[in-house]
Amino acid sequence: ATELDDKVQHKLFGRTIPNNDGTALALLAQLTTWDVNHVAVLHINDAYGNDLVDGIRLQAQSERPDLTIATVNLNTGASNTSIYQAIQQLKETQYTYFYAIV
Repeated sequence: ATELDDKVQHKLFGRTIPNNDGTALALLAQLTTWDVNHVAVLHINDAYGNDLVDGIRLQAQSERPDLTIATVNLNTGASNTSIYQAIQQLKETQYTYFYAIV
């Protein structure tokens, strides 16, 4: 969570991987390299998945305003039927590129 980057509140916290904003920037950079203008994001409907999707959308507003992002979420412990429905939603976007946070 990006809240952990607050050095006043969490003086001893350190990271070995970037926060979600950093991950979002890396994803957007790669999508730009591939000339991607539409991406669908499949994510788990939990704090991590939702925060990362929010980070991707926020970073895209400033870094890639031309990028169209569709999101599909899955609840933790999703049934086979729910997974199938999510895949159908991805298919309906008719996008070529998908990013999954599961």
